[in-house]
Amino acid sequence: MGRAEEVLRMWFLEIWNKGRIDLYPQLATDDRALHTVGMHSERLVGLKGFLTLYEPLRGAFPDITFNVEEIVEAGNSAAIRWTCIGTHKGDHLGVKATHKTVRISGMAFVRMRGGKVAESWDEWDRQGFIAQIATA
Repeated sequence: MGRAEEVLRMWFLEIWNKGRIDLYPQLATDDRALHTVGMHSERLVGLKGFLTLYEPLRGAFPDITFNVEEIVEAGNSAAIRWTCIGTHKGDHLGVKATHKTVRISGMAFVRMRGGKVAESWDEWDRQGFIAQIATA
């Protein structure tokens, strides 16, 4: 297992699954840039930027659990494919809690620097997510 794979597995297990946001400085650079589309289409920088994504998702899905399906590492870059499951228990995303279980998949392309995540480009199934929490 390379350093990127080790960091990424820890990222999903500790930060997302266990809520250990205190480990962020150990796994990501201070100026880490996160590029994502959807909820936040701008570039999110550092812990403060990441928290604008992390806190609403953890609030809406307090039991969110990610499973790392595959990681491919090359030099200072890595690609990761993941799935997650969670129960929509909070109103933190601007949608009243539905208490529905949601399953989504996604992937990220990550650039490492100094053994930490320095930049990532994330993509996940937003349409499937919205369809699963929609209240008709």
